[in-house]
Amino acid sequence: MKLSRRILVLVLAVLVAIPAISWMVRESHSTASTESPGQELDIIAQVGPWPVASRLIGYRGKLWFANSVKGRNHNSADIWSFEPQTGQVRYERHLYSQDAGHPLVYKGLLYWPFEDALQSAGEGVVEVTDGDSWHALTIPNPPIYHTSQLLEWEGGLLAITGTRNAGMQFSDDSGRTWEEYYIHPTPSTHVSRLKEMLVFQGKTYASLKDAKVKRLVKWTGSGFQTVNSWPLNRYFNGLTIHGEGLFAIVGRGREREIWRFDGRRSVRVGIKGPFVDLASDGNRLWVVANDGQLWSSPGGDHWLRGQKLDQGRPVSIQSVAGQIYVAGAGDDGRGIVWGPRNHIIPRGEKPPRLISQKPEQLVAMDWESTGRDIDLMLAAPSTYEAAGISRLRRLIYAASTNGPPAGFFAERFKARPPDLAFSAFGGSLSLRAIDIARASILTGMARAGQADVPVNLLTDPWTSPPNSYEKYFEIELSALRAVAASGQNDRQTVDALLKRLDFADDPPWLKSQIIGTLTSISGKHLGYDIVAWKDWAKSR
Repeated sequence: MKLSRRILVLVLAVLVAIPAISWMVRESHSTASTESPGQELDIIAQVGPWPVASRLIGYRGKLWFANSVKGRNHNSADIWSFEPQTGQVRYERHLYSQDAGHPLVYKGLLYWPFEDALQSAGEGVVEVTDGDSWHALTIPNPPIYHTSQLLEWEGGLLAITGTRNAGMQFSDDSGRTWEEYYIHPTPSTHVSRLKEMLVFQGKTYASLKDAKVKRLVKWTGSGFQTVNSWPLNRYFNGLTIHGEGLFAIVGRGREREIWRFDGRRSVRVGIKGPFVDLASDGNRLWVVANDGQLWSSPGGDHWLRGQKLDQGRPVSIQSVAGQIYVAGAGDDGRGIVWGPRNHIIPRGEKPPRLISQKPEQLVAMDWESTGRDIDLMLAAPSTYEAAGISRLRRLIYAASTNGPPAGFFAERFKARPPDLAFSAFGGSLSLRAIDIARASILTGMARAGQADVPVNLLTDPWTSPPNSYEKYFEIELSALRAVAASGQNDRQTVDALLKRLDFADDPPWLKSQIIGTLTSISGKHLGYDIVAWKDWAKSR
């Protein structure tokens, strides 16, 4: 009887323990702790006028990042830097683009793609810098409007591009020349986009959204294959390699999940929350939530709650030289960056010379004949059809990269374009042939480095009504880029730019382009300090 009672007690004890054991086993795959992993971040930069900081990258002893508007079309893309040793935050460059794409340090140089180049002639644009000087590179494989990412790939440089169709452009000479590598088949009623491409276990993966919905895909050598184990048609972002896994945040709202792909199967790991981005520092996987909460994990299963960032809403996280940095939208309406204050970002070796797209050997051209051909094309109505524009673009590109004589492109303003008008972007934008002609001339002038922009083009009043695409063809936009590219900094030009800063009817982002142009032609890094710019002009 006593033995039976003992057996009964033992059985009851086991039965009581089973739920606890089951709970422990289930939670061992997804546990959270309030213990801090120990990495403390401070506010290291607050910049404006745009509300969001993002695109964090380390280069030449500095943290570099973009300041822009997110979530809608907007013509803002300023590049800033933070130097940890001095604490200096410096305005570096303006990209004439709707936001900045994902940057890349490649062979000692820093590349910044134009996410959506303004007034693009159907070409991709990338700016490259050695930390001091800058140079614009063109991906001349139209049509290209978006250049969202650059990737070191297959021994060369890969640009992820897009119009209606997502594409891949490849360069084996650091961006000097490009070949069209892949265009994704997309029905005319849909748009395709490739994002967050990376190489994992020797294979190339990316996020692809097209007619077959959003999915994780693998490059096959001729196209993309769906990773079937990954959640289909669910939003995901933050693709990150950590250890033996490829991780991403899946879902929207406050119950976003973390998933891991090991090359064969995909599983949900970790905890749920309002996560916005992932990063790996090599030892730990980090995730940040939009409420400022940081979490970290050695492998994705067991998570430690870290610091809660204040005074802003994070949007991105990045590991730089083994330390974590976070960027986002500050509560004061400016972009904000959190990071360690006493962190050394290596300067690295002296960078190589900037990449130039000018031919190593100039092609001999009959400049009188070439000028006449361009003028005839500018005056011909047929030029402003799709095929004609392509021919004009090719001719201007050839002329601008083969050492045209002084004043060559300024002479082209004498051509008489036809009195034609066109609509674009669903009728939200009206273009005239003269707008296209003058923009084409200024593009050639910029590429050739000829400082001949008529000053009156910089002071034309702004007349375009707003449109949801934020696409405009006002001539001053092309003129500003040409002034910046050619280094046109005579007194009349500088005075016109400073005068333009006081135009009340200009959209705020146009002032941003003027600041960027002044920075390019002066070598000064005064940012949005208008008084400092006027003092500089007086002291010249």
